[in-house]
Amino acid sequence: MGSMNNPLALDPEFLSLGHVLGSGGGCAEVRTGTLRRSPEDDKGREVAVKMLLIEYSEVASFQKEVQNLAAAAQACHRVCKLYGTCVKGKYSCIVMKLYNTTLAQQMKTSTSGRLLLD
Repeated sequence: MGSMNNPLALDPEFLSLGHVLGSGGGCAEVRTGTLRRSPEDDKGREVAVKMLLIEYSEVASFQKEVQNLAAAAQACHRVCKLYGTCVKGKYSCIVMKLYNTTLAQQMKTSTSGRLLLD
């Protein structure tokens, strides 16, 4: 799925978008999606897709931020699982594991009101 230059690069043809889960103040929205591993993969996996409108000149900065997120995700299991990125239409997409809860809900159910970074 990735390339030699960018191991996080995903083929946008393997990503199908679903319904909107939320928005980020007009500059981003989060949708459900399905990520397939190959054209023969009929099922794929359900994912969350953060879609951002990014100018071409900002793509390198975007990729650097995603690499930082990937490093954080590997270092701490409390950070989302990142599958990769792609450009779909005019949107730069961050493809992540789809969780059945939100961070706010997790914090609310925590006895201390916060999450530990264990």
